[in-house]
Amino acid sequence: MPITVRVGMIAFFSASLDETLTASAISAQYDWSPAKSFTASLGGRVDDFSSFGTHATWRAGGRYTVAASGTIVRANVGTGFRAPTVADLYFPGSANPDLEPEESLGWDLGVEQPLAGGRLQVGATWFRNDFDNLIQWSSAAF
Repeated sequence: MPITVRVGMIAFFSASLDETLTASAISAQYDWSPAKSFTASLGGRVDDFSSFGTHATWRAGGRYTVAASGTIVRANVGTGFRAPTVADLYFPGSANPDLEPEESLGWDLGVEQPLAGGRLQVGATWFRNDFDNLIQWSSAAF
């Protein structure tokens, strides 16, 4: 399939790209509420990539509502996986065929407070994401 990038009437390049990657996935999530004020969640996903194999990710979290004030306290933790796309690996002029899949671990802690009879809500979240092999575009190649 020929790819041409044009700005106005000027063609910067034209190239053929004949690469195929396939991916399939299955996921599940279970939410458990043993009491009206508490919910726990557990989820997982398995992805299968033709170029990078099979990888599993997961997520777990909880939420508690303080009955007297309506304050919500929540926490989550989970993993991530992102395989490079066809464009990341093969697009003419910006490809990097040596890219490795991106993997991550992230967590967050948050609090929310309803105000004005529930018409307004304020909240804050503290989070962190750690990445291995972060895939990002850089203009340094141009």
